[in-house]
Amino acid sequence: MLIWLFVGFFCIILIFLIFYTFKIYKLRNKENDKKNIKKDLEEFKKAFQNNPDKKVLIKHLNITEYFNIFPFMSEFKEIKKLYSNEDLIKSLRHTQDSFYKFWANKEFDLFIIFEKLTKEKLIIFSSEVVIKIYMEFSIEIFNLFKNTFIQEIIPATICKFENKNYKKLKPNMINDFIDEQFMEFCKRMDKIIQIIQSELYGKQNEKYSETQNNFNDDNEQKISKAYKTLEVLPLDSDDKIKKAYLKLAKTYHPDKNNTEYAKQKMVEINNAYDIVQKDRKKD
Repeated sequence: MLIWLFVGFFCIILIFLIFYTFKIYKLRNKENDKKNIKKDLEEFKKAFQNNPDKKVLIKHLNITEYFNIFPFMSEFKEIKKLYSNEDLIKSLRHTQDSFYKFWANKEFDLFIIFEKLTKEKLIIFSSEVVIKIYMEFSIEIFNLFKNTFIQEIIPATICKFENKNYKKLKPNMINDFIDEQFMEFCKRMDKIIQIIQSELYGKQNEKYSETQNNFNDDNEQKISKAYKTLEVLPLDSDDKIKKAYLKLAKTYHPDKNNTEYAKQKMVEINNAYDIVQKDRKKD
């Protein structure tokens, strides 16, 4: 009898040790995966910012400028050589910072999607998969940045400071044009994130509906917060919401308010307006 009790006790200890060893092994693998992903991301960012594509011809100005600070930032060295106006360079930096901050928020959202899927055990991401998705994300965003900030906002800003027309826009209309370009960037970047999210969740089966419901709840909260940010109500007209947005944008635009708070607020305002617009179009 004692022998069987000893054997039983030994088996329990053995099972516990196997389970504990497996758990430690799993945790170590998970930590190693995170370290590998982090390391690979750092290497990708270094390679991406040194890509020849980061030297861009600004067509309207016939100037070639470098945008080789990840993800798309520039020190405007070439523009400085031709335009010595410090206020002009300062304005370009402020606007560029607004683009960067919105990008940083969306990059965070992208990794939240990865984290959520991992925690829910819907999918396990290898370093190769994460880098592939992140690379596609980075390329699309840089192309979008080129079409809005580089090819439109930079020449428009220079024309504004030189009191010249940009295309058919008079100097006093250029600020609104810059806001529109920034909104377009935000809108299309949101769409890119939505497509990535949809594709990742589209690969799931059993828990897909439940997860989508969670995202729908989150979406309702985002919409509610967006209306509050714009200081309007869901019952207000499109015209009233647009006027409220423009009023806030003029108050916090980098050209008129260079505080750190204003930069952050401007990103929130643009993001909120984009959320409200998309929600209304859907309805």
